[in-house]
Amino acid sequence: MEAVTEYIKRNSNGRKQPIRGSTIASAFGVSGVRVRNMVNSARCKGDPICSNGNGYYIARDKSEIENTIASMKGRISVMNNAVDGLEKYLHQMG
Repeated sequence: MEAVTEYIKRNSNGRKQPIRGSTIASAFGVSGVRVRNMVNSARCKGDPICSNGNGYYIARDKSEIENTIASMKGRISVMNNAVDGLEKYLHQMG
């Protein structure tokens, strides 16, 4: 289990009391971007880090993971729309 996962596990209380990314950043002495990269790396290795608008927490049940996956897929969709718009503009440039 990654260090960030252990920290979240010790310092949050599920989705009702997640830990903010800024708190994690301060604890590790890193930027918010670095925290997001650390969380992503841990998730890629299978650590069950979930998130909501209030921060990060460790999943306690299947639905919490499913909600985080749905949120992530929604962000992917929005990013794909932005890529499509930029590609459209690029195409117009010739």
